Amino acid sequence: MMISLRAAARDEDKGERQRALQALRYAKKRLEGLVDWQFDISRIDRKDVMAFAHREVAKFFSKA
Repeated sequence: MMISLRAAARDEDKGERQRALQALRYAKKRLEGLVDWQFDISRIDRKDVMAFAHREVAKFFSKA
């Protein structure tokens, strides 16, 4: 996400640049987009992907 926002801030027209810069500032402030989730799901049956994702990702979050 951060890479694509930086590219948009550099390469797009004026309106898109402004939106990308605003999104970059927001993402940095909120620390969003700084986690790059990469999972190898090639060996998981398609029907089990959601359960796998929940099991792998949920452990990084706590209930408020």
